[in-house]
Amino acid sequence: MSGRKIADGKMKVKDLINVDTNNDMDDEADETEVMDNLTQEFIAKGLKLAEMYRELRDLERAIIENPENEELKKEFIKNHASVNRFIKSLNIKFTKLDKIADELKDLYMRLKRKEKDLSKRLKKLRKIDEDVDRLLQGDYNDRKF
Repeated sequence: MSGRKIADGKMKVKDLINVDTNNDMDDEADETEVMDNLTQEFIAKGLKLAEMYRELRDLERAIIENPENEELKKEFIKNHASVNRFIKSLNIKFTKLDKIADELKDLYMRLKRKEKDLSKRLKKLRKIDEDVDRLLQGDYNDRKF
């Protein structure tokens, strides 16, 4: 996996998330440094986009609460245009954004399923014994049973 994949937008989100855990690369140090810089730049731009979107969403909620306020509407349109310009500057096609959003949604759904599964397993273990850590470590005397 090279830094070019990130720059060209050909890296999947799950690969980008796991980029720090993939230490089996035997490439030159320069390429690793370039990838790290590109990764940091990509993450910084993503965070900036998330912040811009949050501000836009907050403005939208304010407009819903106060629909007569023209200043809020103007500010919303201005911020919406700046978000569109920022997205355009990223040189990412909207279909790629949809794919990224779908991958993030899938990762989130998998996380929620695993959390739900964990809570079910913990509930079953608590029925056996309230001290789940002791149960999992096997620190039991036969006399207690």
